[in-house]
Amino acid sequence: MDNNSGRIIEYFNSHKDGFYIDDITCNDVDLDAVFDEVNRTYSSLGDEILYHMLRTPSFDREKLNELEGFIEHYSEDSPSRNKTVSILKGISKLKKISVFDYLDKIGEVKSIGNIVLYIPFALILIGIILCFFNSLAGIIFLVLAFGINTVRYFRLLKDVKPYLICFAYIFKAISVSPGIEGITPDETKGLLSLTRGNFILGNLSGVSANGGAGNPFDLLLDLLRMSLHLDIIRFYHLTDRAKNEKERIASLLEHIGRIDSYISIGEFRKDVAYYSLPVFTDEKHIKCDDLYHPLLKDPVPNSIDTHRGVLITGSNASGKSTFLRSLAINILFAQTINTVLARSYEAPLCSLITSMSLRDDLLKGDSFYMAEIKSVRRILDPSYRGDSRYVISFVDELLKGTNTLERIATSSKILSELGAEDIICFAATHDIELTSILKDRYDNYHFSEDMTEKDDIHFSYKLMEGPSTTTNAIKLLIALDFPESIIDEAIEMVQRYKTTGAWQL
Repeated sequence: MDNNSGRIIEYFNSHKDGFYIDDITCNDVDLDAVFDEVNRTYSSLGDEILYHMLRTPSFDREKLNELEGFIEHYSEDSPSRNKTVSILKGISKLKKISVFDYLDKIGEVKSIGNIVLYIPFALILIGIILCFFNSLAGIIFLVLAFGINTVRYFRLLKDVKPYLICFAYIFKAISVSPGIEGITPDETKGLLSLTRGNFILGNLSGVSANGGAGNPFDLLLDLLRMSLHLDIIRFYHLTDRAKNEKERIASLLEHIGRIDSYISIGEFRKDVAYYSLPVFTDEKHIKCDDLYHPLLKDPVPNSIDTHRGVLITGSNASGKSTFLRSLAINILFAQTINTVLARSYEAPLCSLITSMSLRDDLLKGDSFYMAEIKSVRRILDPSYRGDSRYVISFVDELLKGTNTLERIATSSKILSELGAEDIICFAATHDIELTSILKDRYDNYHFSEDMTEKDDIHFSYKLMEGPSTTTNAIKLLIALDFPESIIDEAIEMVQRYKTTGAWQL
C-alpha cells in the first residue's frame, strides 16, 4: 500500500464488526499490495470502503448475490454510469487524512466562542473608522491589525486544519452527490443546505468548491481568510450542524464509497486475464481450476480438488508458498468482491486464518518460535472463526523455528488437529516424513524441478499429485557454481546418513 495507507485503514479500524481478516493473515497474503492492485477507485471514500470490504469477508450468500448485482450494474457502459465516474473523479482523493476518521472525531471539537471568533472583524473595523479621522494612524492600525490577525489565524488554523480539509472535502462530496447514480433524494435531503457558501473553506486539500486555484479570486479569498478568519468562523458554525447530522452524513459518504468500490471491482475484472464468479457449497470441498495470483505478471495457473486438508511438499523455490498465497487470496476475493481469478471455483463459505510469514513487527517481543506457535494457535481458537461452519487455514513450513526431531513430532500432531472435520488446512513443508504420518488425514501434492544439461534448474511451478520424491538444496549449489569439494562432500554425507542413520563430517 502507498504512503497514504494510514488514511485508508481508518474506516476499517473503526468499523470492525464480527469476523475480519486479522493483521497476521493480512501480512501473509500481502493484502496491502493486493489492495493496490485491485483498487481502481476515484475518491478517498471509495479507498476506505474498498479496503474495509477486502478485510471483512461475508458469510451471507444473499448479500454476495446483491453485491454482484451492483457490480454488474455499474460495469455497464451507460450515460448515467459515465456521469457518476466523472463526478467521482471530481471528488478526488485526500492525502494522509481519513475522511471518516475526522467525521467520527467531529464531536471532540470544542467551540471557542463568538467573541473570540469576531475579534479580527473588530480590529479591522476600528482601523477603518480611524481612517476617517486620521488616515495615517488608521492605515498604520490596519497594517498592525492585519499582522496580528494573520499570526492569530495560523495559530488557530494549526488546530483545525485537518477538520477544515475534511469539511471542504465532505461538503464537496455532498454537493455533487445528487448527480451520482444510486443516490436518492431522501439521502441528501437537508444536507445540501450545509454546502452553501462553503467556497470560503478554501483549497487546503486540493479540493475547492469554486474549482479554481491560483486565480485572483482565490488570492482575494486567502487575504480575507487571514485577515477576518472567515473559514475558521464558517467551520465552527458548521460544526454544530454537522454534529447533529453526523449519522446521515456518514451514511451518505459510505454509500458514495460503496458505489465507487462497485465501479472499481468492475474495472479490476476488465484488467485481469480471466475471472469467474464463486459457487458456494455446503460441503467440505474445494475445487478450483486454473487459479492464479493477482500480483504475478506471468502466473502459472494451478488447479486443486480436495475434500480434506492438503499437504504440499517440494523443493526450495518450486512454488509451494506462491500456490498457498494464490489460493488464500482468491478465497478472500470470493467472499469479499465476489470475484475469483480462476476458470471456476467451488468452496464453502469459510473463515480464512493463515500462519505463513511472520514479520519482525508482528513478533511483539516474542522469539520466532513463540510467535509462530501463537499464530498457529489462532486457527484452533473458536473465537477467531466468525459465523462460518468451516475454517480454511494455510500454514507454511510449520515450526521452522525449532529442531528437526521436535518439529516433525509436534507438526504432525498440530496438523492432525488442523485436519478436523470443520477445518480445511493447506500446509507446505520440507519434512517428507509428514506425508506418510498424515496420509489418512491429508491429500498429498507436490512441486518439482528438472536439471538442464547446463546444470541449471528449471521449475515448472505446476502442482502435481502425490508427495515429493526429490530435493534440490545441493542442486542449487551446483547451479550457483559452489566449489566442487563442498558439493561432493555434501552428497557423500547424505548417502552415509541414509546408510547409517547418523551424521558425520
